[in-house]
Amino acid sequence: RATSLLSANPLFAEPLGLTQGFDVVQMEISAPADTLTTRGIELLELQVANNTGNGWFTQIHYYDPHGGYNPPSEFLGDISDLASIPYDITTSDGLRQLREDEATFTTEYRGLLREHLTQYYGGEVRFLDHELGRLFEALDSMGALDDTLVLFVSDHGEQLLEHGAAEHLRNLFREEIHVPAFFWMKDQRLERGVWSEVTSHQDLMPSVLHLFDIVSDEIEFDGTVVGEASSDRVNISIHGVQQGSAVFGRLGEHELIYRWDGTLELYNLNSDPEELVNLFQPSDLSIVDQIWPHVESTANAISEIASLSPPVVPLVYQ
Repeated sequence: RATSLLSANPLFAEPLGLTQGFDVVQMEISAPADTLTTRGIELLELQVANNTGNGWFTQIHYYDPHGGYNPPSEFLGDISDLASIPYDITTSDGLRQLREDEATFTTEYRGLLREHLTQYYGGEVRFLDHELGRLFEALDSMGALDDTLVLFVSDHGEQLLEHGAAEHLRNLFREEIHVPAFFWMKDQRLERGVWSEVTSHQDLMPSVLHLFDIVSDEIEFDGTVVGEASSDRVNISIHGVQQGSAVFGRLGEHELIYRWDGTLELYNLNSDPEELVNLFQPSDLSIVDQIWPHVESTANAISEIASLSPPVVPLVYQ
């Protein structure tokens, strides 16, 4: 298949090996969504025109929504009723200053800041939604959606002061790691359905191959087809960019967060969906014992790959 990549994300670049396998690589670092849509339409027009019958694959990696939160005014909505704040959250510097001052905020002031963050971040989401509509309309008009699988997925979520931080790469609570994904085909060859239970990015590849009835004995996947993972699978999330500062493991309704200093936190997402009550007790490791081996092996692997100091083993396992 002919392959192409268009990315506005500076991390999705050649030094990390993430451009391997693409015939065409086009980088538009930190470009806004409207610019990326225009470039994407141009790229796909060439892709479709040059298709030799073997099919094609294109990845378009948007950078919006992303801080600073600076959507076009038509997507921002009415902010006239919001009291002013001394932080310019449309810029990275302004968001950084907000994070540095976070410990001094009162509950009331934190609420005001969250209103601003929600409004501006929501504007970024609406901006992206509009641009995806423009992209899909162009693809449809050129016939590029007639027999094409569309996979939409996000790489992370965003904190808006839910746990004392803004933006992402700050923690591994649900607001950062619970992200949307969908498969869609114009001719409705996909069975309509919703999977709302736990899954993982590692399940995407085997799911795509399953949809196309492609079987490979040469590749062993860590993931499974969405919805087919065993009930005892532990899902793992990590802080890759911040060099493994934390590892998250989830089993059923429980999640365990390990920090590089040996700290453990345990939450029950059914009774505490906002992850406010740390249930970890060294005297009761019945749940932790089931998740810890998976978290520990991941932390050790990250340490080796990133040349970090060895992760600290929690006291209860020393």
